[in-house]
Amino acid sequence: MSKAESLVWVFLASAVLVYGNGRHDLITVILHHPSVWRKGYYLGLAGLGVNMLVFLYLAIWGPLFSSSQEPVSKITSNSPVAIHIGTAAGLSATIGFLTALWPVWSWLTPLILVMKEQ
Repeated sequence: MSKAESLVWVFLASAVLVYGNGRHDLITVILHHPSVWRKGYYLGLAGLGVNMLVFLYLAIWGPLFSSSQEPVSKITSNSPVAIHIGTAAGLSATIGFLTALWPVWSWLTPLILVMKEQ
């Protein structure tokens, strides 16, 4: 990915965060808009939290506390269930956030989620 493309993604994600739905920023919309489906939002947060824990396990815990200094590819091959858990958590986070925010932004929701995840 080029630096210009990275800059565009950062600019778009910042614009979504600051301008939200045009009247309120994204955090205010998520926390206070009456149309946000809370169960989907909590599912998305849970999936995101599990995904972050899997990342921390594979990137920090595994290399620090393994018996030998193995590269990350060896750690993932020694704990293949972590990849499956991370994939399921990422999928549940995406579905949860999509269903939670769909009533607010409808067809723009997938684009907003892609910009937040870049």
